[in-house]
Amino acid sequence: MTKAVLLTPDEVLKEFNHLQKYITVAHITGTSETSLPDILGKILSGHVHAWVSRDDQGQINCVGTTEFLNYSAYRSLHLITLGGENGLDLSELHKSIEAFARYHECSCILFWGRKGWEKSSTKILGDNGENYRETYRVFSMELTDDIQ
Repeated sequence: MTKAVLLTPDEVLKEFNHLQKYITVAHITGTSETSLPDILGKILSGHVHAWVSRDDQGQINCVGTTEFLNYSAYRSLHLITLGGENGLDLSELHKSIEAFARYHECSCILFWGRKGWEKSSTKILGDNGENYRETYRVFSMELTDDIQ
C-alpha cells in the first residue's frame, strides 16, 4: 500500500463516488451522529480532513476522515471514520495521519468505536512506539418522544 494522502476539497469532489463507499460503511456502523452530506459539507468547508490510500494499481482502498478537537488543555486529532478493504493494513494510513497530527501540535489522536476496534488498534504503533489505549467508555441512553 502506498502512503496515505490528504485530499483537497476539489479532489474530494472529483473522487466522491469512490470515497462515499468507504465513508458510508464506516458511518453506518456508528451511531449516526452525522450524515454523509454533513461530512461532505465539513470537508468542503475545511473543518474535516479526507484521507485516502491507494493500492498498487492506484485504486482507493481506504478512506479516513479526521478533525481537530481543541480543548483548553490540549489539541487532539479525532479520527471520525475509517473504512477500507477487509484485512487491510492500516499502518501506512496511520503514519500519514500521525505526522499530520504532530505537525499541527496535537497531543493525541483519538477515536471512539465499537468493541472490535480494541483488537485492531493494538496493532498500530506510533513513530515513537506509542500505542492506543482505552481511556474511557461511551455509554448512550436513547430517549424516546413518549412522555408518560
